[in-house]
Amino acid sequence: KKNKGRKDVEWYKQQLAKLDKKLLNSFVGVYDTLHLSMSYDGNPLASVASAGLQEAEQIINWVENRSGTA
Repeated sequence: KKNKGRKDVEWYKQQLAKLDKKLLNSFVGVYDTLHLSMSYDGNPLASVASAGLQEAEQIINWVENRSGTA
């Protein structure tokens, strides 16, 4: 079922909570910064986007290390 509005990421949060609580906190922060604040709420600060992208890069690195691909 397609809905307009903010997407639900509860499944991702539940899966990350099982794997790594620190990563879960990073994910929640990145999701809030890049998706909600920058997209839906229209935060115009480039510094906010930059900080969110740096944290997202750390999450990507974590996934690459766990999956064995780079």
